[in-house]
Amino acid sequence: PALGARWGFAPWAGRVAGIWLLFAALQCAVWGLVPGLLPFAAAAVVPRSARGGPGPGAEEVLQWAVDLSYLGLVAGSWASLVRPNYNLPLQGFLVAACAAFPLAAAFAPPGALASPAAARALVASAVCMRFLDGYVTAMIFRSIAVDDRYGRWKDDVQRAVSLAERVSTTLGAFCALWVVEAALVPRATGHGL
Repeated sequence: PALGARWGFAPWAGRVAGIWLLFAALQCAVWGLVPGLLPFAAAAVVPRSARGGPGPGAEEVLQWAVDLSYLGLVAGSWASLVRPNYNLPLQGFLVAACAAFPLAAAFAPPGALASPAAARALVASAVCMRFLDGYVTAMIFRSIAVDDRYGRWKDDVQRAVSLAERVSTTLGAFCALWVVEAALVPRATGHGL
């Protein structure tokens, strides 16, 4: 018998818990942490200004990263219709890999990674991360919808996974705020917010 069934849970409970955790981590990174830290990452990939702060190109890099990432989100959702793939762990890993550069760049001093290649990499990672979010989110809900093992619980499973998105996005936003307040703003300005 499945692990969940031995403890009195439905046989599919372990799979739902895995999907819930994957989706929670994905949403925390894509809609909470990375957007909160993206301005600091943009400051790291452009040359420093004469006053030592982020250079004038940081805002432009940030605008490109944010704007194009939304196009990536739509493209990912459409791609899930054309080429569905239910390898959710691999897709979750790819989202984490895309989030790694903006998160690492956010902790670099302004101008530390200054180069056109780093600016393009930051924009590309934001676009790829949102593309994968659009793709994976559609695949998660589609995988639940087509799986007959959930039986009459299918709607409840989808509601539980949706709850993961709401909770983790909120937690991700608060974590980003805490990181910005506790580490990034004091480092950049010499004092907190």
